[in-house]
Amino acid sequence: MTSQGQDSAVEVVIPSTMKAAVCKEAAATCVVENIPVPKPTGRHLLVKVKAASLCQTDLTVMSGNVGTHWFPLIPGHEAVSVVVQVPEEATPWGFQVGDLVGAPLWCDFCLDCWSCKTDQYEYCVNLKAKGVHAPGYFSEYTTVDAASAVLISRKFGVDTPLQGSDRRLSPIFCAGITVWDGLVQAKLAFTDSVGVIGVGGLGQVATAYLTSLGHKVIAMDVEEKQLTACTEYYPGIETIDISKHPDLPARVKELNGGNLLNAVFVTSGAKAAYDSALPLLAPYGKMIVLGLPLKPVEISAHMMSDNRLSVVGARVPNAASAAKCLEFCQRLSIYPRVHHRNFKLEDLNEMMALMSSGQVDEGRMTVFFD
Repeated sequence: MTSQGQDSAVEVVIPSTMKAAVCKEAAATCVVENIPVPKPTGRHLLVKVKAASLCQTDLTVMSGNVGTHWFPLIPGHEAVSVVVQVPEEATPWGFQVGDLVGAPLWCDFCLDCWSCKTDQYEYCVNLKAKGVHAPGYFSEYTTVDAASAVLISRKFGVDTPLQGSDRRLSPIFCAGITVWDGLVQAKLAFTDSVGVIGVGGLGQVATAYLTSLGHKVIAMDVEEKQLTACTEYYPGIETIDISKHPDLPARVKELNGGNLLNAVFVTSGAKAAYDSALPLLAPYGKMIVLGLPLKPVEISAHMMSDNRLSVVGARVPNAASAAKCLEFCQRLSIYPRVHHRNFKLEDLNEMMALMSSGQVDEGRMTVFFD
């Protein structure tokens, strides 16, 4: 099968089959299979995946703890790809064959409801998510909703390998843009001191963004190796090994001129992380919700009221916000850490095992398809 882009000189040979990692049931390992290359319909672009990163949410989805009705599924929602086919219905969005693109995981929103018409399509009732309700990125080819896609580079080239900072782009389109939404919603003052609880994938990105904006940052975790990785990558930040400091507020004050924090980004999904956050906040402080525990967390109404505290939610935003995040990262050369290994699709189960055991200090594990 061949495809021509808007530039008639661009012709791409598209195979009939592709390799894909398939999770057939809850809590099962993935199996790499040869399956048909999807045919794009509606406003969906056909893309050739260049890099796909593993996110903790992928593990949660495949565990079956948040539902089982979408199995079997192709996981993955954090990637960069090259456009290889642009159906007629997708042409209004202006993408061309050879474009390098990323996207939030959202797709198939209606564009007609109040949320969609007010640029908040992440609240559309028809919304689907790649790697959950729609096939994800751990495959050689997939489809991307043109209305959700973000242009990274025009005419990048279908067969051009990712090099340099481009190899660190894929985590931006989940971890990066989620933290970005936290920053947008938090509305921090330039002089605010900020804590980050949990410095795995999300936490390391939060530390990078906050440091680049000039905030005093204190990174906290129970894993010393992740704190060490943070200080090596982001010199100048303060760190606290929570396991060694039972009086966490006192230790924060020692590192912050006798003051508590103006904001705390909770990037861990552990209940204990949320239990620790509120006592670290100064009056009018904000707790930014990024990590997602499977069970509800308790919050002290007295503490909230007495200190006029706020809880601020953040989530994967839409394409407009993702484009701003990408521009911010490129302008300041802030890119997520990516693991030094060139993981292949056949390594996905090993990647999942490493993440499950907390071995994330070396950066985001990413499958490269080049």
